[in-house]
Amino acid sequence: MKESEAKYRLLVENQTDLVVKVDTEGRFQFVSASYCGLFGKSEDELLDNTFMPLVHEDDRDATAQAMENLFRPPHTAYMEQRAMTKQGWRWLGWSDTAILDSDNRVISIIGVGRDITEQKEAELALHESEQRLRTIVEQMPIMLDALDEEGNILAWNPAAERVTGYRANEIIGNPKALELLYPDPKYREQMLQEWQSRGDHLNWEWRLRAKDGSERFIEWSNISNRYPIPGWSSWGIGVDVTQRKQAELALRISEERFRNLEESSQDWVWEVDAQGVYTYSSPRCQTLLGYTLQEITGSTPFDLMPAAEAARVRGLFLEQMQRNAAISSLENLNLSKDGKEVMLETSGVPFFDAQGRLAGYRGMDRDITERKRAEAELRASEAKYRVVFDQQFQFMALLSPTYITQDVNELLLLDT
Repeated sequence: MKESEAKYRLLVENQTDLVVKVDTEGRFQFVSASYCGLFGKSEDELLDNTFMPLVHEDDRDATAQAMENLFRPPHTAYMEQRAMTKQGWRWLGWSDTAILDSDNRVISIIGVGRDITEQKEAELALHESEQRLRTIVEQMPIMLDALDEEGNILAWNPAAERVTGYRANEIIGNPKALELLYPDPKYREQMLQEWQSRGDHLNWEWRLRAKDGSERFIEWSNISNRYPIPGWSSWGIGVDVTQRKQAELALRISEERFRNLEESSQDWVWEVDAQGVYTYSSPRCQTLLGYTLQEITGSTPFDLMPAAEAARVRGLFLEQMQRNAAISSLENLNLSKDGKEVMLETSGVPFFDAQGRLAGYRGMDRDITERKRAEAELRASEAKYRVVFDQQFQFMALLSPTYITQDVNELLLLDT
């Protein structure tokens, strides 16, 4: 027996695990050398004293509860507690077993402990990291979801709930979730194939059906390969771009209407910057003046006019620019590419940048060459008629003043 006890003591005293024996009141009956070394106390200082004062105050209730469990079958317990050692507070993990007498009454407790501080710190760091990640996921304004290898959704954050109207408990673990979001079978199959094959491909876009039946456009970024998460076959973040898509559609419709109007219009539509340089020109310019879009862009309206006319119109234009005023029915003479004179009537309105500064003018030119020619011919005809009328009036005055008095009003009315 002495030889057996010696071997046992030799084994206990030379292992790194902590070994203690306490009575039912928690008083030390035996402490291993490793325990004494960790706490920086001698065997005499520890024996017959309770271990509880060494335990962190916040862990004493849990330790006492674990000790009470030893008095019930199976008379074993595991506990983790902080204890004040010579190195400061350290986490210790204890596996305790009760020693029973012949009447199955607990007479003492054997505890085997191990310093698990590094493990606990790692667990706490992981827990804090998961908490931060969970907070970020819950607060982030963009959607987050994840799929397993079978295509089941494993994650669904509050942003995804807001966009789709589906709560997380309606989506996560629901084998019909993808059918709710992508009701078209062919479209859903295509989506799954793309999701699984594209890896880290960014900015790919899908349409999903919200709970209220509306269609939402989502731009997804798959980031599974860069940051793998156990159990998640694929995961990514999504941005609701429905408003942008609607704006793009409205813009396309508006541009198409403008283009149709522009192509059917007989007027030349243009845009100039604050220096009067053309930044846009409709194709009508080529019909009016013979210049292509490339030839017009970068030039100014004054480059198309005779020198004297350019000086006159430039002065009027600058005067309107200084007042940020519109240009209305400004008649100006232009020279076409082949040298022909073309009279245009210009109207335009100013537009401004985000800071309210003048950015340029948008407007249109109308060809009034024929109208001006007709007006000139009418004036010439009226002048000829006036000469004939004056001659007739003088002749009739010589013949009969009374006749003139009666009919002059009719003649004047006819002239008018």
